[in-house]
Amino acid sequence: MSIPKKLFLSLLLSTTIVIFVEGILHFLDIPSKGMYEGDPATLWTVRPNLKKDISQSAYSFQVRSNSLGFRGEEIEERAWLALGCSTTFGWGVEEEETWVHQLSTLIKHPITNAGVPGWSTHQAAQKVADWNRLQPPVVLVSYIVRDSQLSHREDKDAQPSPLWSHIQIFRLLQQGLRKPSQEGSIARVSPEDYRENLQKIQSAFPNSKIVFFAFPQKKPAKQWVSVLQDYSALSLPQLEESDFFAADPIHLNVMGNTRLAEALKSSLVDAAILPPSN
Repeated sequence: MSIPKKLFLSLLLSTTIVIFVEGILHFLDIPSKGMYEGDPATLWTVRPNLKKDISQSAYSFQVRSNSLGFRGEEIEERAWLALGCSTTFGWGVEEEETWVHQLSTLIKHPITNAGVPGWSTHQAAQKVADWNRLQPPVVLVSYIVRDSQLSHREDKDAQPSPLWSHIQIFRLLQQGLRKPSQEGSIARVSPEDYRENLQKIQSAFPNSKIVFFAFPQKKPAKQWVSVLQDYSALSLPQLEESDFFAADPIHLNVMGNTRLAEALKSSLVDAAILPPSN
């Protein structure tokens, strides 16, 4: 057998083995694709029709998504829309314990939870125009936590993940090589870009009442809060340390979600978005 033929057969055998192994890993979901789809470096969303148990050292809860990838049931007619990151999504608490669900119960009106963990206004500005077709009468916007988060680069400078990074074999090997991430010194979204992104979000819903508010944090992001003031953001009381999960500066526990829902209802009444009797 000639050398070129041997090389061709070796390459064919190797390719067949790789495809077979990739197929097995894909079928068994090893490593798990998790709860997201899309590009993890630039724009990702929660997988639709998902039912997944999240079990970590500090959290244990279940995630259920509808056909659009939003947490909870299918969207009801004339439902409000809540936009934000994991703090809106309700990381660490069950669906009915999120402030979105609790506020919906308090005001007796459906609210769609469109929070996507990890999102800043940079991701939102790229995606929310697709959701205008839902025609929500009111849109609650609470992006601020991830915008002010420190990183090694701004979100707008993120590069798309290479195609081979989506291959199961590569992802399995990468797990063993992954190093703990270190905090950077650059805000993911600058206050200037934050202002521009808020304007894009507002423009994406021309027929909706847009309600901005700064999601409560243990250490408020003052520069970003200052930008929100130009958008007539709701004024909310500072929550207590006990309203957050231990050693977590951003995620609210069940009591924290309850207190935020109650504060939001009161502020919405004060802003004449809800009637006093609601």
